[in-house]
Amino acid sequence: MTDFIDEMPLTEGDKLKLRSLGVRSPGEMLALLDAAKEASRNFLGPAILDKVRNALGERLSNDERDLLGGPVSSFYLGARTMPSPRPVPPPYDLAERDHLFSRIQALKSRPGTSANSAVMNEIEALESQLNHMLER
Repeated sequence: MTDFIDEMPLTEGDKLKLRSLGVRSPGEMLALLDAAKEASRNFLGPAILDKVRNALGERLSNDERDLLGGPVSSFYLGARTMPSPRPVPPPYDLAERDHLFSRIQALKSRPGTSANSAVMNEIEALESQLNHMLER
């Protein structure tokens, strides 16, 4: 039912814009315009928006006026309603893990590492120690 739109003092183009919103009553349209104030202003323009709001206000039923004048419920779509669980610390010493990583990276970044068997053995030992620590 969009006959209330036909009764508004607007151009046919503006009425067509309002019909595209798919609302069925003046209260529904006013609620939509209020819910998205910035988008409504951009969609219709400030002067037309004021004209539409005034025209809609005159056509509200008592029930719609009471409903729109009441308190607004707030809710958050997709928002967490419970506190986040605390992260569980890993079962190993982070400083020791970081030290092993740093030592391995330093050894691997040396020139000629792959040709030096002593350095390769040390890297293998450190990687084994690191893997053992992470598997616990």
